Amino acid sequence: MEKQYITLINEDGSQTKAEVLFTYYSEEFNKNYVVFLPEDTVDGVAAASFVENGSEGTLEQITT
Repeated sequence: MEKQYITLINEDGSQTKAEVLFTYYSEEFNKNYVVFLPEDTVDGVAAASFVENGSEGTLEQITT
């Protein structure tokens, strides 16, 4: 299986490449979720909900 990557654009405009580890669609919440591992980080694995905007998208904090 080929690894998938996303580019995270931080609030200051800097970019970080992250490996996508897992994606999941929840019918209960009608949302897509992504679990990813940012490169060059000591924080480890992160997760967010994914909102698609055409060919791109935004990540939002998981609140529930």
